[in-house]
Amino acid sequence: LVLSSGEGLSFNARIESAALRGVTVTVMNERPRRDAARTPVLAQALVKGEKLEWIIQKTVELGLTHIIPFSSARTVPHYRGKDIEAKRKRWQTIALEAATQSGLPFRPTIEAPLSWSELVERFASFSPVILFWEGEEHVSLKKLLARTKHAATAPLLIIGPEGGFAPQEIEEALQRGATTVSLGTQILRVETAAVVATGIVLYERDNLELPLATS
Repeated sequence: LVLSSGEGLSFNARIESAALRGVTVTVMNERPRRDAARTPVLAQALVKGEKLEWIIQKTVELGLTHIIPFSSARTVPHYRGKDIEAKRKRWQTIALEAATQSGLPFRPTIEAPLSWSELVERFASFSPVILFWEGEEHVSLKKLLARTKHAATAPLLIIGPEGGFAPQEIEEALQRGATTVSLGTQILRVETAAVVATGIVLYERDNLELPLATS
């Protein structure tokens, strides 16, 4: 079997014995490492029903290790107090199960929901900050990634709610350094956009390449 530290290290191991109270294994060798330094971070607006759980599950399966839920002017779900922590714990469980199932050697982090203004304050920690907006008519994701593919920092991918972003939110994001991009002429559902955007960015930044074998 494969054992993971949850911090990027994975090891091939052999089961020596198994009992009701535990399993004994022998660790044989370390597996090739994955570099997560440039892995995108997803900022996902809160959405109705179980859509956010599905987004978390699928994007972690693809390789994301950090997701930031947020509320904006047009988000419908609003969580407060104990509800926020209960939801975050469930999201964290879903993320960990997805990481385990897909063999991701990192323990994913799902933050407590931020407000839009709190999220904007975090823009300076990422490069580029990519805001997916159906109103963008000139900048495609392909064009932006061609310019930023080799950036050493992690990009922030921002996916809005079902109702889209309010005009003042787009303006504020642009003023704080974000770039609005389009995913094409089709109008995608929120959950579709999140998975498609994640997959494209991971591919273009070589996050889906096989890790080099250890010496």
